[in-house]
Amino acid sequence: MLVFKSYSYICHQTMDDRKEIPMQKQNRLFIMLTAALVLVFMLSIMGGSASASSPNAPKPSKTPTLTPTSTGPTPTPAPTVSSTELTQGWSLISANNVADSGSTISQTGYNVSTWYPITVPSTVLAGLVANNVYQNIYFGTNLKSVPDLTTQNWWYRGQFSAPAAVAGQQYWLRFKGVSYRSQIWFNGTQIDANAVGTMVIHEYNVTNLIHVGASNAVALLVTPPAHSCNDLSFCTVDWNPEAPDMNAGIWE
Repeated sequence: MLVFKSYSYICHQTMDDRKEIPMQKQNRLFIMLTAALVLVFMLSIMGGSASASSPNAPKPSKTPTLTPTSTGPTPTPAPTVSSTELTQGWSLISANNVADSGSTISQTGYNVSTWYPITVPSTVLAGLVANNVYQNIYFGTNLKSVPDLTTQNWWYRGQFSAPAAVAGQQYWLRFKGVSYRSQIWFNGTQIDANAVGTMVIHEYNVTNLIHVGASNAVALLVTPPAHSCNDLSFCTVDWNPEAPDMNAGIWE
């Protein structure tokens, strides 16, 4: 197409054709300049990419990370807490059969060979049934043959070994449920003269009384609650007979 048109201008040249020749030269010059500018632009882009990917190009320096240092005192480690359920090593007897005081009964090595061995928790009646003092109380009307056990106080005595201590060790004695009233001794010392409340938790710091890494003894003189709900304790409705001991003792 371009060749055919140029040939026509040479063979049939007129005055108008001669005026178009300078314009064609200007067009060629404009195209050449535009091509040169595009080439320079492309070379500059390629040169920038090459220098950016060059292994010899300088790398940006990293800002050092500062690690904060503590200048305060070393924190004290949190205390560890452990507990032991004292369920074994207990004995039960009616206070009518014991003449010794609580400070004597709560000494380690006290003779309980004539007492009833029990595990706690245990009410008075449960401990007597476990030792066959009363049998088959839930058969027929056998429960009626059990006498009123609330007319007397009852001794509970336990003996246990305490683990070895570490610096700052504290020891607490905790009763989660004693019905209804009790006097408590620990290693010969009375720690409570009137612990009242069937559902009250009683806690005592015995750090200064405990025999660390050795045997310890605790004694409770329990007073049962009164019948007919006269004490704030466990009660029953009219169609359910009251327990002969009114659920007295270390029930929890």
